[in-house]
Amino acid sequence: MNYYRNKIFPTASEAQKSLPYCIKQDENVKLAPQKQYKFHIDFSEHSRHSQTISNISKMTTKRVVLSDVSNNHIKPSFVQSKLNSQKAHNIEEEEFPEILRQLHSKEKNSLEYENKNQKDLVNHSLYNQIQEELTEDFKDKRLSYNFVPYILKNKENTTRHKTDNTCTDLLKCTKPDIMELKRVRKEFVEQIDEWDTTMAHEYSDEIFAYMHELEVKYKPSPTYIEHQPDMQWSMRSVLIDWLIQVHSRFHLLPETLYLTINLIDRFLSVKVVSLPKLQLVGATALFLASKYEEIICPSVHEIVYMVDYGYSSEEILKAERYMINMLNFDLGWPGPMSFLRRVSKADEYDLDTRTLTKYLLELTVMDFRFIGILPSFIVAAAHYLSRCMLEKGSWENAHVYYSSYTERQLLPLVNIILQCLQSPKKHHNAIYEKYADKKFKKASKFVESWMAKHA
Repeated sequence: MNYYRNKIFPTASEAQKSLPYCIKQDENVKLAPQKQYKFHIDFSEHSRHSQTISNISKMTTKRVVLSDVSNNHIKPSFVQSKLNSQKAHNIEEEEFPEILRQLHSKEKNSLEYENKNQKDLVNHSLYNQIQEELTEDFKDKRLSYNFVPYILKNKENTTRHKTDNTCTDLLKCTKPDIMELKRVRKEFVEQIDEWDTTMAHEYSDEIFAYMHELEVKYKPSPTYIEHQPDMQWSMRSVLIDWLIQVHSRFHLLPETLYLTINLIDRFLSVKVVSLPKLQLVGATALFLASKYEEIICPSVHEIVYMVDYGYSSEEILKAERYMINMLNFDLGWPGPMSFLRRVSKADEYDLDTRTLTKYLLELTVMDFRFIGILPSFIVAAAHYLSRCMLEKGSWENAHVYYSSYTERQLLPLVNIILQCLQSPKKHHNAIYEKYADKKFKKASKFVESWMAKHA
């Protein structure tokens, strides 16, 4: 506990400025509430962005644009080019990846992705206890959960819904795309980076094939707002805006933020939540994701402090048990960072491109149109747009090989991301301020100037 607080507030003077007061009692720090640090969310005005967090420290160091910062040494200089004329081994008989057929199958069965371990879950020693204990406080209706991508087949004859403008139907795999992917898989020679043991090149194909299956299995429903009578999409934006600031305050990993958003959307896909419980869902999801991703995660008391004591420790822990039970204990969602590391290999792990891609990735969590989009697809589109902004060249065979998407497939989603960049301070103000810092090479400022230049 003390170690984690020292990590957030390294000096005593900084702690005194940021925390209510500190009383040393046998090396334990006791906290009391302070009025200027209220993290409770007010959804009454249906505001798109949260106005409840203030006094977030800002860097005053002189900033530089992204293009003025030289790239750091990320890998040894002896690594050769990744593109050659022929494949080292013959894979002419290798089948096209089954996952790409599954993503676009017209006869997809919604029961295909049901939890195979349901029997084990029922026999779990705590399952019945959790059900009996939590059902009393969460009596809202449970929703049917369909993982199949949401696509309107006959838009002309279909009554418009408030989620018709989702972009889950942007990913298309036409015959030319399949032929190009097959060609790249046959002609591309992957340069094995023996120095990079983290990529596990011996098993990378099998690993990422499995991750593509998981991203489909754990995809939330893009239309869950239709079954939430007390919610609107603007309220989700307020909640995520607050979570991004709390995430930044705790200095958590990017994987933690993306898993938090996924847990929230998946939970809201299967459970009707009343408005007073919405912030509890967000805080609980952050608590769960921190436990899964972080080495040192925030304690339940710190989560209670961040919600301005709106919920007790017992309520947070109780909601945690309920949420993980509703999600069938499935937390292994492959976030976009894993796919970003994969596709960055095609760019020799260029730091400028990676930083800009991270900014474009993070702004998509604020927009409900990206809920039904696979993270690998969003990563590929963001990476493509980053290369265009930095004038790094075209989408080459290496990018197609590592991302599994062609340029033709990415262009519709790239246009949606560009729409989000037209008004960054209105669309994703917290993320804009975060990436305006020198720590992130002032990526948001660079994108803003690029958009103004190419408007």
